Amino acid sequence: MAVTLKELAEAAGVSRATVDRVLHGRGHVRPDVEARIWQLARELRYQPSPLGRGLVKSARGAKIGVICQFTETPFMKMVLSGIEQVREELRLMGAELLLDAIDSYAPARMLTSIDEMLKEGVQGLALTPGNTLDIRNKIQEVIAQGIPVITFNTDISGTERLCYVGLDNIRAGQTCAGLMASSLRGGGLVLPISGYRWHNAHDQRMSAFQETVQSAFPSLQLLPVTWCHDSDRMSQEIVLDTLRKYPNLQGVYVAGNGQSGVCRTLRKAGRAGKVVVICYDLTEQTALELERGGIDFLIDQGAWEQGYRPARLLYDYLILNAEPKRTFYYTDILIKTRYNL
Repeated sequence: MAVTLKELAEAAGVSRATVDRVLHGRGHVRPDVEARIWQLARELRYQPSPLGRGLVKSARGAKIGVICQFTETPFMKMVLSGIEQVREELRLMGAELLLDAIDSYAPARMLTSIDEMLKEGVQGLALTPGNTLDIRNKIQEVIAQGIPVITFNTDISGTERLCYVGLDNIRAGQTCAGLMASSLRGGGLVLPISGYRWHNAHDQRMSAFQETVQSAFPSLQLLPVTWCHDSDRMSQEIVLDTLRKYPNLQGVYVAGNGQSGVCRTLRKAGRAGKVVVICYDLTEQTALELERGGIDFLIDQGAWEQGYRPARLLYDYLILNAEPKRTFYYTDILIKTRYNL
């Protein structure tokens, strides 16, 4: 037998008002509470009120497109879990989420995917763009057709997208510069490794790190930036080559993926725990490296929230006429060490 809203609230241990906000998109609720309420709603077969049924009716046939790149990485797999959660919620509310998961950085594939989403009749689009002119122009073309666009995980300049959901990458890069300087108080040689040249988030993290080191921590000596294309194999080769040339290396900053390759190389060279490693994304593998001392500091950026929030914001905008309250929905900059996992 289906439960009432009151019974659902009691099962979730929250107020009826909180449940109502979650089910009808009427206010901010902590992501973990929101997820618990939706899980219970499915398990207890909650049936919406007449108002809720009216929303389902108005949402029926609505389509929201989500295009996600880099899905071969452990972090983006966690982003996909947030997308799958909101996909199920939208289905219960009468809307459809169309997902294209691209397993690499593929600007041409992104352009094709956008065209395919338009052919499918999506009314809103969320995507992880590369910061290129072609993609920028395509996004503006989509917006000119009256289709709202939200970026997530990485932003793009020069568009009229509704909002961005993800890390404040500039402040994150500054934070990492401060952590490196605090760890190497006497100064030292630091290797900066980025992911992709045209990935706006990686570029912002790296630029902010470099600028902060140069302006505030001149005792740190930065080597030229190298790009590993989010590949552990390439990051491994980069670190190995650097150690041959600079055996006195004291720090590595990784702005994208490739963390495991860095840690493996340092461990094989007998430098694990002796070279300060600062990187991003709390995954199963990076958590293991934190525990064993291969990573000193890690910036977690809320993978599930980045996957969940964009499509929900688009639903609220399209069905509830609710404008996003902010231009930037920044996830928390969470500094993880082996002591606070």
